[in-house]
Amino acid sequence: MPKKKKTFIKKPHIDGGKEYLNKFIKENLKYPEQALENKIEGSVIIKYNVSDRGEVFDVAVEHGIGYGCDEEAVRLVIPK
Repeated sequence: MPKKKKTFIKKPHIDGGKEYLNKFIKENLKYPEQALENKIEGSVIIKYNVSDRGEVFDVAVEHGIGYGCDEEAVRLVIPK
């Protein structure tokens, strides 16, 4: 009996790698006015799922810093 060919789900990736992702964030991030006024900075941790078609869904803030930063992080993850 011939062995069945194994197929695996490929991990999602972004074309252009980390360099492209960093460039995208730098060019598209709009630092919230409220965060600037209050001198807020830090990291927003978000989680999301990616479909086999590359569509992002179920975006949620796992650890936020407030002052509009959480909403901006979510905006960057959800494609237009």
